[in-house]
Amino acid sequence: MNKYSMAADPLTSEEDLISLAYDVDYLVRVNVVGNPKAPKQALIILANDSDENVRVMVACRPDSPVVAIDVLSHDDSVYVRRNIAEHSGLAKEAVIRLSEDPDIIVRQRIAMRDDLPVNVRQRLMSDPSQRVRRAAKKQGIRED
Repeated sequence: MNKYSMAADPLTSEEDLISLAYDVDYLVRVNVVGNPKAPKQALIILANDSDENVRVMVACRPDSPVVAIDVLSHDDSVYVRRNIAEHSGLAKEAVIRLSEDPDIIVRQRIAMRDDLPVNVRQRLMSDPSQRVRRAAKKQGIRED
């Protein structure tokens, strides 16, 4: 079996998937992220990957570990931050920080969260972007 197939195969051992997470070939790493049996340690490694597409894929996985989510919430890539803004595992501190992100879509996605603190939602209702204001108002103010 070649390394691409091995990385995508749910029967590949955790040890091998962790090793493949370090592979020089970006497509192998993409296959590891796409593997439903990718271990948490591999996802943490790939949250720090040099390739933006790999990091976006980790951000899109609902089962990404908390450590990976935290790393991705600080990512330089707007595409990674846009995806992590919707992640259910995002810590309250990261939600608050991303509510002030320079990117409108990141702020809009944060404004759409059900778990947004009242004070943050109120601030986003006055955001310079109409898209963000609409998203914050549509979600409404909830009690803490």
